[in-house]
Amino acid sequence: MSSSLIRPAGGKIIKPGPDLVQAGRALQTTKRGFGTFPYQWMFPGPNAKVVNQIGSVRVPAPGNSVDLVSYQVSEGMRFSCRALAVGFKGTASDFNAGINDTVFTLHVTTSAGNRNVEGFQGFSIPLGSEVTPWPVIGPLEFESLDTIIWTASNNATPAGTVNAYFGIIAGFEYPLTEALL
Repeated sequence: MSSSLIRPAGGKIIKPGPDLVQAGRALQTTKRGFGTFPYQWMFPGPNAKVVNQIGSVRVPAPGNSVDLVSYQVSEGMRFSCRALAVGFKGTASDFNAGINDTVFTLHVTTSAGNRNVEGFQGFSIPLGSEVTPWPVIGPLEFESLDTIIWTASNNATPAGTVNAYFGIIAGFEYPLTEALL
């Protein structure tokens, strides 16, 4: 071949426009991403702080809901959730898992309003345990000042002095300056 240019099958050379060239220059700078950590949800950065929120609440009367545990992300930080747990402790015969006697939901309150956390809403079986929380596989992150809340809705589980629900929210928060957004 006499030319150093390789032409696509159609024979036309594609020339990138100015927007594409400008974006490419940003990727070539040596300071790109300096001081940031792209996989904080997997490998915490040097300024990450461990978070372990554990709560336990007596089972309310049927027809009522109760917040088990909540955690508000500190201002200027992001929260990476690494483990969750929710369940029942007390008289085993009082809790019927899987038939909606109790429904657990993880939701988040943000500046834009409330929403359920996808994959963690409306289930009626325990998730993890107080000793071994359920590991979160993949990124589950929350923004600065978000409030994460485990809620239990009691439909038919007997209330009692020995019956309680528990919830765990565990992970770590890290400064927004270390986030690769």
